[in-house]
Amino acid sequence: HEFLRFSSFYHNRTMAFRLRTARAFGNLTALRVVFPTRGLVSAAPVETIRSAAVAGLHATGNVRHDWTREEIKSIYDSPLMDLLFYGAKVHRENHDPRAVQQCTLLSIKTGGCTEDCSYCPQSSKYKTPVKAQKLMDTDEVLVAAKKAKEAGSTRFCMGAAWRDLNGRKSNFNKILGYVKEIRSMDMEVCCTLGML
Repeated sequence: HEFLRFSSFYHNRTMAFRLRTARAFGNLTALRVVFPTRGLVSAAPVETIRSAAVAGLHATGNVRHDWTREEIKSIYDSPLMDLLFYGAKVHRENHDPRAVQQCTLLSIKTGGCTEDCSYCPQSSKYKTPVKAQKLMDTDEVLVAAKKAKEAGSTRFCMGAAWRDLNGRKSNFNKILGYVKEIRSMDMEVCCTLGML
């Protein structure tokens, strides 16, 4: 097993992370990781496995649409810690790392879902205290969205407990109306509505 060793001078201790797999020992490179925080936190050089494809994910600054199968496989086979590092690096290059977007999630149709997802209390296949309810009225949804905006949310997400929208065209059109109204409040909107 390979180990990633991070030395934190601020906390004066060493942390070790064991890689679960070490499939490709081809490209061992030294990597310096810096964790910006309020105090001085630095890291010692770390040897890690890094594929050329993962390393080049952010190199051009452009979105690529010409990935080869080998590059995709290389990314798929990359160690999780490398993917986390490069994903965070790309995110920091394009977004303020200290900014957090507040999002509010509202269940606009609760309970009675025909799917059998064992983790979900909204499934009708399991005994849970969740009672099936109809799709919420427009006024209820818009009041919830206004409260979310007043509380600082910039995104409003609506979820419906059903498998798909077959036979629910009027519900779908109603939800489209919700989306238009909430967008007019200058909020982003996302939905989880099952299969469309």
